[in-house]
Amino acid sequence: MPSRALSFVAEPGEIAGETSSTLKAFGVLEVLVRAGRAVTLSELMQATELPKPTLHRTLALFEEAGYLAREPGGRAYIIGERLSHFGLDVLRNDRAATQRRTVLRRVVSEIDESCNLAVLQRGALIYLDRIEVEWPLRLQIPVGGVAIPPHCCASGKLLLAYRPVAERQRLLELMALKRFTERTITDRQVLASEFDRIVTSGYAVDNEEYVLGVACVAVPVRSPHGEVIASLAVQGATARLPLMRAIEFVPRLRILGPPSDERSATRACTAEQRKIAMELTLEALEQHWLPFTNNRDFKREPRLFVRASGMYYWSQRGEKILDGSSGLFTSAAGHCRPEIAAAVAEQLQTLDFSPSFMRGHPGAFALANGIAALTPQDLNHIFFCNSGSEAVDTAIKIAFAYHLARKEAQRTYLVSRERAYHGVNIGGTALSGIVRNREAFGALMPGVLHLRHTLLPENRFTRGMGAHGAELADDLLRFVQLVGEKRIAAVFVEPIAGSTGVLVPPRGYLERIRAICDRYGILLVFDEVICGFGRTGEPFAALSFGVTPDIITMAKALTNGAQPMGAVAVREGIYRTIVDAAPDGATEFFHGYTYSAHPAACAAGLATLKIYETERLFAKGRELSDYFQDAMFALQELPVVADVRGQGLLAGVEVKPGKAPGMRGAELQAKLFDRGLHLKTTGDVAIVAPAFIAGRAEIDQMSAILRDALAEY
Repeated sequence: MPSRALSFVAEPGEIAGETSSTLKAFGVLEVLVRAGRAVTLSELMQATELPKPTLHRTLALFEEAGYLAREPGGRAYIIGERLSHFGLDVLRNDRAATQRRTVLRRVVSEIDESCNLAVLQRGALIYLDRIEVEWPLRLQIPVGGVAIPPHCCASGKLLLAYRPVAERQRLLELMALKRFTERTITDRQVLASEFDRIVTSGYAVDNEEYVLGVACVAVPVRSPHGEVIASLAVQGATARLPLMRAIEFVPRLRILGPPSDERSATRACTAEQRKIAMELTLEALEQHWLPFTNNRDFKREPRLFVRASGMYYWSQRGEKILDGSSGLFTSAAGHCRPEIAAAVAEQLQTLDFSPSFMRGHPGAFALANGIAALTPQDLNHIFFCNSGSEAVDTAIKIAFAYHLARKEAQRTYLVSRERAYHGVNIGGTALSGIVRNREAFGALMPGVLHLRHTLLPENRFTRGMGAHGAELADDLLRFVQLVGEKRIAAVFVEPIAGSTGVLVPPRGYLERIRAICDRYGILLVFDEVICGFGRTGEPFAALSFGVTPDIITMAKALTNGAQPMGAVAVREGIYRTIVDAAPDGATEFFHGYTYSAHPAACAAGLATLKIYETERLFAKGRELSDYFQDAMFALQELPVVADVRGQGLLAGVEVKPGKAPGMRGAELQAKLFDRGLHLKTTGDVAIVAPAFIAGRAEIDQMSAILRDALAEY
């Protein structure tokens, strides 16, 4: 029997007849690895000295988990594919194994204790322990007595936290949440909050560290596809390692495991990276012309991001900064999702580019189908581009092409709104109603009319949709009467005008716009570049407000911000009208971009949609929205706050202007950055839009930093 072996712990009741004892399976995987060949059942029995029934149960669990497999015929066992994701290379002592073991030994030598690897299977924690010396080794748990359930330790909590919510809830329902010490969490709601914190922070700690004198910090180990398959933990028992001291080792532990040392190390903010960032001189910064930025002030005092993870950025000075705006309304699933990075990397190594003119690739069609499954009713045809700005200009062309195909080419007018933002291309800038975005660029496009905005004093400090202003939709009737009943091609509306400062529509407003469009044959376009993909609690704001447009533009959260991409969804009837109007064998719509449906962007989009679905992030955002809005509207008691507006996980906090409009907002944005909070500001409005992975703790932190900064005015 091997002198050092592997054990796993079965949750009481998971395996018949093992309700009160620890089930040991010494050396099963070790025997397979060392043999380097298929091993028979009798050989395993001899090597491990396990009774036949116990060995059978052990093999069944490991086989189900993918850590071993049967040879054809079923008479012998071999190493399973999944084990190779996190341990086989170390067991075989290759170069990567040596590097990882060296790092582990360094960690261990500094804390005078051990590291371990754990996996979760059917509610059971399976450990490969003390991996700083040799893999796999035995679990240090007293033989006999009740097994330690996952909710009591760092590795177990971390592995539960990264399970899909439905599966996690099912596992929790199966477990008896017993109290092992006074610090054991047994309340399911408290556990749910703890899981949120773990996913946000990227590590877990034991509940018992100060009771037992053990501090244990666990971090996730991922497969090449981004799946969390194991927990890597560092602990200190005899040394009574303080918790915060243990947390210092988290960055080192994160570079150890799959998908690869190189990719993981890229995520870490190394001292060399920080040094390079801090040594950037004014001359070195000068060549980059930043968009929508006071370049002169920025380059005198640059504020740089050098890495990100979950809910946080890190500055060039190593400062941790809470992201209160999901990047730029992009990263709804949190930053640096390994699932997305792995999908993009794999795609670039398989098919790096494919033209979309007369060609295609499977990912484009798969992503179009995924988006169409989320859009309202029959908006089921998807045209890909590279940004929200391109999506808006594409929608303009689709509207004109549709009316031309219907023999109504005289419909050349477009209608937008004051204070609207529809991107920065020529068409979108012409539609926009923000003065500073237009004034330097001349007339742009003729035939663009603007409805009055809906920001009314009567709706100040109104949560959600205001009671006043629905009649402003009748401006569209005035334009119909002004230019003619069959002259307007389309109306462009942001369901919530986000970039201008979060203008939630009044009750009945969108319905009246829709009715007028229907009456006069005008296409209704919803610009959902900000609202799309869950910001209002539903996949699209059109579903939240119960008003269905003819066209939807989208971008930002489509790929979680990991790759540039935009898209336009159109009704079946619009697509068919344009396509069927073209002669047989002819191109139907002369529009597109070199990078339309880029393979890497599609891979990012597919991985993002999968995260939204498996982690129920739209529902999670919806569940958090009341708490978030409570926190934002509580700021109205501060004297400097002029208004608060919001719906879902989107809010605008407007401050009273300083010496000139917009100056106080710019000052506030910089002040918040220096205090550890990143927010987007437009004029004198701070726009708060947390990622859907946020928990109440992050909302409280955002609110506290914002409150402290505003209290100084």
